[in-house]
Amino acid sequence: MIGYGFLVSLVLSITTILTSVMSSTLADALPPADTPFILLLGGGSYSTLFAAGGAVAILGGLAILPVRRVR
Repeated sequence: MIGYGFLVSLVLSITTILTSVMSSTLADALPPADTPFILLLGGGSYSTLFAAGGAVAILGGLAILPVRRVR
């Protein structure tokens, strides 16, 4: 359990550093941070993780529908 906590904290810190260097958008930072929590809520089931990813993709598609054009 300690090893897993160390791994998760290491991955999150590296991801945070790379995200801040490469891009400062929230969309790049959220998925690595949310994945352990989604897996925890789903009892370690990757089906739950994929369903959550699909739901977010659908919501993102619906959120952009009102956009008519780009200036």
